[in-house]
Amino acid sequence: YTQFLEFYERVIFFRRLSPEQQERIDSHLRRIHVLRKAVEYDEKDGKIGKLLIDNMSFSMEEWKKSELFAMNIERVRVWRSDRGQPNGESEPRAFPREVNPQWVYDVERDSRCSIVSFPKSGHGEEHGVACIKEINVYEALKKGHNNHLTQARAQGIPNETINYFHVPANNMTWVEKAMSRYYGVDDVDFDAIDREPRPGKLSGAYMLLRSMFWKGQENVGSRHMWPMCENVSTERGAASSSTPDNIALFAPFLHWDTDWSRRLLLEVVTEEEECGKTIEEKRYREHLRRARSDRHHLQDRIDEHDFNPSLDSPEQPKLFKKSVTFSDIVPEVLAPYPKLSRHFQSRIFRRDPLSGRLLAGHKLGQVLIDAARLHGAMVWMRDKSMIRRFLHHDPPLHPRRTLYQAAYTRKSMHWRDDQDSRKVARAVMVDQLWMWVLDGRSLITFFPSRYGVDYRDPSGVHELVKRRLRNLPRGQIRTVYDLALIVLSEVTNVFFDRAKTQDNQPQVLDTFERSIGDIIHQQAISVNRLQVLSGKIASVMSLPSSDQSLTWTIHFARRVAADIKLHNDIDTIIEQLDTMLMIKNQQIEVMTKFAKNAADILDPPGLWHASTNWSYSGEKSKQRKENYLHFKANADAILENIHGHVRQLERLRQRAEDVSARLEKQLALEQQQASAFNDWQNAKRVEKAADQGRAVMMFTSVTIVFLPLSFMTSLFWNEQQHLYTFRRR
Repeated sequence: YTQFLEFYERVIFFRRLSPEQQERIDSHLRRIHVLRKAVEYDEKDGKIGKLLIDNMSFSMEEWKKSELFAMNIERVRVWRSDRGQPNGESEPRAFPREVNPQWVYDVERDSRCSIVSFPKSGHGEEHGVACIKEINVYEALKKGHNNHLTQARAQGIPNETINYFHVPANNMTWVEKAMSRYYGVDDVDFDAIDREPRPGKLSGAYMLLRSMFWKGQENVGSRHMWPMCENVSTERGAASSSTPDNIALFAPFLHWDTDWSRRLLLEVVTEEEECGKTIEEKRYREHLRRARSDRHHLQDRIDEHDFNPSLDSPEQPKLFKKSVTFSDIVPEVLAPYPKLSRHFQSRIFRRDPLSGRLLAGHKLGQVLIDAARLHGAMVWMRDKSMIRRFLHHDPPLHPRRTLYQAAYTRKSMHWRDDQDSRKVARAVMVDQLWMWVLDGRSLITFFPSRYGVDYRDPSGVHELVKRRLRNLPRGQIRTVYDLALIVLSEVTNVFFDRAKTQDNQPQVLDTFERSIGDIIHQQAISVNRLQVLSGKIASVMSLPSSDQSLTWTIHFARRVAADIKLHNDIDTIIEQLDTMLMIKNQQIEVMTKFAKNAADILDPPGLWHASTNWSYSGEKSKQRKENYLHFKANADAILENIHGHVRQLERLRQRAEDVSARLEKQLALEQQQASAFNDWQNAKRVEKAADQGRAVMMFTSVTIVFLPLSFMTSLFWNEQQHLYTFRRR
């Protein structure tokens, strides 16, 4: 509200606002105050957070003490006085009005969820305009009869009001609390799901989150739910003959995040994974303690060390080691060469050797840098706190995954798949949609938002859903299943709606097109170079003798290495497209099951599945058929859209496959040419060896034949000289 106003105008503007708007501003300022305290006194980053705040205060003081600030602030004061405008120092600072020093940061109070209601409009089965409000998760999940979920179920069923409740996180703990609140019970002991249920445990929440529909669908190794869409009955005792009006759905979907955000949160996940082994051991001990307490009839108690002998070791190794990156290696390599290391240092920024603080060459620049670092720490506080609190909770939080982690489900969350230097600053992520349709009147969804992004994310799926609900024509929401289709439509349409370019959302299909086109261009250049190289090699091979064999071998090695790199790049693209196709096929499977399950609820006898008979037995039957046909048309349209997405990805994959096949043929040709050149080199070597053998044979023959003759000749010559001399004497 106040970011485009002069500082002295903010209080005046604030006083003119309504009490509700003033409360919103006060709430935001109180949140900033609590976040600063949380950063400063964070248990794991407390020293770093306090250092950030101290650096910010120190740099601001230094800037205000500078001559440049003093000179220009005086000029601003004179300029304001000449125009009759007051200066900011003369105005009171009236907000925030309430700042309690005892406030402590709580991620549940800082996370917000949405509640959307569609009251019945009175025109048949149509529902009115959506009423949207936001509350924090703590208020939404707290116990009591005035809970929003409990009231939504109590008021929605008799009044035929459709309610939609969304939480921006894949937090299994929050799911269990939400279901307990919805059915108006205390926190259900879902740990007993794997055992035989006791009579007092058969609540609606317990029946809804039975093992086969909840924890049994979890892939524990990589923390995600297997795709599923099933009708779930919450009735106690024998199963009802009618189709249950509850649907549980788990489905993956594509989204995005900045690569910097992903790497920063991945470091937090890695740190928590390193501590995870200790937590699992404590949980294992507690499990054994409970098991022993339930086995009083056994005389020989089971010792926990019989199950896990590794607990006796005093030192436990770290679960994961920190991966080595380029930034880790360069300082170690350049340490012995101080003169060389200056080429790898920024000419504008440098770091404090003691604290690692980034230093600017200007005092105002230092203020901006310190403010940016403090702002970043405050922005990441919610996501960091969520991971640290719930990652190893029972049940746990499911973090977001990359495409690589989605393809290789057993890869741990510490895996760093950011070693490709060609990667842009945005990464494709794989999120999860958890959705429950309850009592035919309520819709509850859980899926995450981008890391470090405030509640109103222009490219966020839930923000798109709310925007669509606000502009929805009357009569489009006839049943809760129509509302579920809107959520499924937005979830499955990410990256494939080219008209939606809000924020910095990447155009993934265009990126794949450009990447494949770049590889095709480089492959064409490589073919031309191969032709030139082949011509030069042919001319070299036609010469009677050549001493450049090693040079041409090096040329071959370089060409093959470049083409192998292109082949690896296109294989990576094919692998990513395969992962996206896998996700889209899972969406088709889940969407098909959802359409069938919802159709069974809307049309239990199956009279209208394939019938076009418009005869009715009453007004109620007519409305039900219209609702079914309305839902069926929308569901078929969404399924056709997803099939269209699959066709687009398959075309891209086929194009990438063609490029890969051409590269394989080119590599085969290069290998054949290299083999021919090696054969020619070997023939030359054999020919040279034969020439050298003949020379040695000739030398040996000459030596054997003429050496004795020369010896005898010299001997006879010496004898003749001696005889001649003797005769003269």
